Amino acid sequence: ALISTLAPVVYVVVFALFTMTISGIMGMGLFGGKFFRCTTPGAEFDPDTWRGGKAECSGTHVSDGSGTMWSNPAPAGVLTPRSWIVAEYNFDSVYRAFFTLYRVNTIKYVAIIHDCGDLTDVNLSPHLEHNPTLALFFVIYLVVGALFVMNLFV
Repeated sequence: ALISTLAPVVYVVVFALFTMTISGIMGMGLFGGKFFRCTTPGAEFDPDTWRGGKAECSGTHVSDGSGTMWSNPAPAGVLTPRSWIVAEYNFDSVYRAFFTLYRVNTIKYVAIIHDCGDLTDVNLSPHLEHNPTLALFFVIYLVVGALFVMNLFV
């Protein structure tokens, strides 16, 4: 009886991988190269001029002690180098897209959706709630990938 149930489980696993593949390719098209930000203040995005990003994130910065979301805060008055870094969860390659979608599938998606809503464009810094409609990608993926496909196992 146990062996006879393996065929339907394999079908569900193949369908889940197919769903992740399609969603990963769509995510690479929507978000590829956009999950970058500067490690220090001073390269913020200006929505009026569409400036602020990789070009402004160069040189050094005198720390005010606050740090940023992705870097450890340095003590005030310390000269720190600026660097253009990518988020741990991104859509820059198929592997990273699968890793990000797996994280979303395990219902640990809040930070990823917040970062996604802040995205502007390639080589531009994120701006708070710049495009919250991009989060609809994850809502659709959660309904199809996490809820529908996972209910097929039951």
